[in-house]
Amino acid sequence: MLVKGTGYVTGARAAAGARLLAHLTYIRYRARAEDEGPRAIFDAGADALPLDDAYQMILDQGRDGLRFHKIVLSPATDERVVDWPTFTRQVMADLGRRLGLELTWCATVHQNTDNPHVHIVLAGDGQRADGRVVQARLYRPHYDYLRERALWHTDKAWDQQRDTPRRQDITRTIVLGKELETRYERRNDTGWMPASDRHSYSSSGGKANDEVQSATVVWDRFYASIQTATSQMIVHRIEAGELKVEFVSDVDRSYGSAGGVGSIVVSLRGPVDRVLSTLVHEGQHELDITSGRIPNPEKETISAFARALAEGRARFREAEFAGINNLVHSPAFTLYGMSPIAALESIIRSNRQLADAITDDEFRQILEQLNDE
Repeated sequence: MLVKGTGYVTGARAAAGARLLAHLTYIRYRARAEDEGPRAIFDAGADALPLDDAYQMILDQGRDGLRFHKIVLSPATDERVVDWPTFTRQVMADLGRRLGLELTWCATVHQNTDNPHVHIVLAGDGQRADGRVVQARLYRPHYDYLRERALWHTDKAWDQQRDTPRRQDITRTIVLGKELETRYERRNDTGWMPASDRHSYSSSGGKANDEVQSATVVWDRFYASIQTATSQMIVHRIEAGELKVEFVSDVDRSYGSAGGVGSIVVSLRGPVDRVLSTLVHEGQHELDITSGRIPNPEKETISAFARALAEGRARFREAEFAGINNLVHSPAFTLYGMSPIAALESIIRSNRQLADAITDDEFRQILEQLNDE
């Protein structure tokens, strides 16, 4: 299964509209094979959408920061797709659930090559369940997810993967009840959360931000969350015994910390949304330190540039997890709907030392590195 993001378009409405019309015309009218019937533009609800309607629909659901994405799904020859509109709708519905957004898109199937494929145009904005409109930003983990879901919806893959560990890995992140309880007990048995780390606290009636959460509740919420690429790597390291999460309730401690020695510290004090996103934030730091991507601050001096890059990576991953899971009480949630440049500016401004030390050139370098990821 080949999944390609063939580009995204930003900029003013008029210029973006011209590029959108050119692309829709290309995918609608490109030369067809002799045995290929007329091409239709379809979307989530219509099998035949006039080109003008598709153009207006996509253009109306985008802003200067992000107008639309161009995506291609191309199954291999042994990954049979019989009903292309149904296949495409299933994949895009999965992506919408992953992003936590109602997406606007249209598509056209090409069967004039050895590998039939579908061209998808995804509008730049999506709507949350609460009605808020935010950018539907796509990063590499989202394209990996698209590939997995596209493969899952082919006729070949269904029977082969239905009962495999991959299918179980997908469903375990969204299934509650006895299965989750069983996994939780298994975590205890294998040392995922040692008895000494199992705290159970209740609210003392103070302000919500001063509550101390139950570690049990945090674990259950984390394992029942929609997993991002980063949170899934954290899960894998915990399961392999390579990462220990220490929960603390100290009032004076920061949200959390990572030492790069296979452990992170996460404060249980505050809203559970914030505790969950902090787990991902510090987990990303630990992944980066362990892999050598960033220096270990406990062992060597770290430059302002490296600190800003590390914090940008961790906050971006934290924001993705908070946004997808609608963690509205996490400080990182506000970053999810921002453009990358606005989000990075907010991250650096929140730290006076970094704000004073990072030059404009360094800011651009950090932004480029984060965008490349």
